[in-house]
Amino acid sequence: MTDTVTSALVIGTCLLGLFIVRGRSVRAQLAVDAAALTALSLALARDHAGPVISTTAVGAEPWDRALAIAWWLFACRAAVSLLRAILRHDRRSREMRLFSDLLGAGIYLAAALAVVGLVLRLPIGGLLATSGLVAIVVGLALQSTLADVFAGIAVGVEQPFRVGDRIRLSDGVEGRVEQMNWRSIRLRTDLGDLAAIPNSTIAKAEIVNRSSPTERGTVRAELTAPADADPDRVFELVRMATMLVPEVLADPAPTTLLTRVGERTNAYLISFMVGDTARAAQAKSEVLRHARKQMSSNGMVPGTSNDCGSRLLREAVIFESLTDDQFSALERELTQRRLAAGQVLFEQGASEALLYFVAEGVIEIARTCDGVHEVLGRIGAGDHVGEIGLLTGAPRIATATALTDSRVYVLDKCALDSMLAGSEELAHALDASVRRSRMIYTRAKAAVLSEDAGKPGDLLARIRLFFSRA
Repeated sequence: MTDTVTSALVIGTCLLGLFIVRGRSVRAQLAVDAAALTALSLALARDHAGPVISTTAVGAEPWDRALAIAWWLFACRAAVSLLRAILRHDRRSREMRLFSDLLGAGIYLAAALAVVGLVLRLPIGGLLATSGLVAIVVGLALQSTLADVFAGIAVGVEQPFRVGDRIRLSDGVEGRVEQMNWRSIRLRTDLGDLAAIPNSTIAKAEIVNRSSPTERGTVRAELTAPADADPDRVFELVRMATMLVPEVLADPAPTTLLTRVGERTNAYLISFMVGDTARAAQAKSEVLRHARKQMSSNGMVPGTSNDCGSRLLREAVIFESLTDDQFSALERELTQRRLAAGQVLFEQGASEALLYFVAEGVIEIARTCDGVHEVLGRIGAGDHVGEIGLLTGAPRIATATALTDSRVYVLDKCALDSMLAGSEELAHALDASVRRSRMIYTRAKAAVLSEDAGKPGDLLARIRLFFSRA
């Protein structure tokens, strides 16, 4: 009776420990499993028994069998806990636990068969045959799921990517890997969507890992130009376009290749590197946009006006309220200026009341403050700079320098004198247009070249004062 009570007490204590550490750390579970396994081994040794019940031990006490079953249970738990403790050192195991789960399931299955055959001494031949038939039926019913599981194992062994990597599949799906599990991986796309891709699809797809060995990636874009356009000139304009996109790396330098010669158009392939592949699509769009502007200013885009100065003036948001007659008057006042690479367009602190329209080239905006030189940004074909200075005479807060041979159109404040003198509504319209221009302009830091427009009404007052309207 005493032995029975002792065996029941040991088993009950072990099960209580199992309940206490539920949900705790792997190390805590491993410690309890080891302690329980030791206690069960001592209890079996006391009864001159072990985890394997001999066929000759026909009269073995039921509690000895219970102790043996408990021993196999905690031995499995200890093995699985040890396996997880080892794999836990790998960060990826927290997201994808295929191997630990499969090995754990195999350990428990082996233990169950050991209990049936070595402890309870029941024939397992028929059980194995029946389980094989059941496995065939279940396998046929779950073949798609099983295909995903085994494909996930293959992907886990090969490890073409990890959680956190950015990948692109052959069907065009691209994103950052957020989770990997038994059946699928989950990608966070550039649009913020969460895409679940089955492992069987991943195993068959061509995978480009944009995060390995670094986050840098190559971007390619196709561009067409008229067949009569000088390819060398197109190469130079594309180079200017890539200089205007901050995401494009200068090293290695972007390249442009002539890939097709046709009767009407020629095709070009632009290749460049970006530091973060997540910005690849945006960088490609910006390069093509700036390339088209550069080509348009050089008359290479069908349907655009041959008068580049007139087109730039009419596209400027700050003059959106002008009439056709007023546009014509301003167009006559435009003057063209050419800059060589390295030449200064205007200096920081200058108080000239001029507005500049960039027709071609790349202009860098930089300022020096407390001895520190800071690059604010770059502007190119289609951009304009100096609207606040034109309307208020405010001094330049930065220096503009041509990085390439450039061409700009200049509009002097005198061209607006007569217009503003006879139109109060025009002053209000210019005030609103300047504010709108500064909100939608895409020059990033270069947009702060002039001082802030201030609160509503402040700019209007300064415009009136500057044009002698108290």
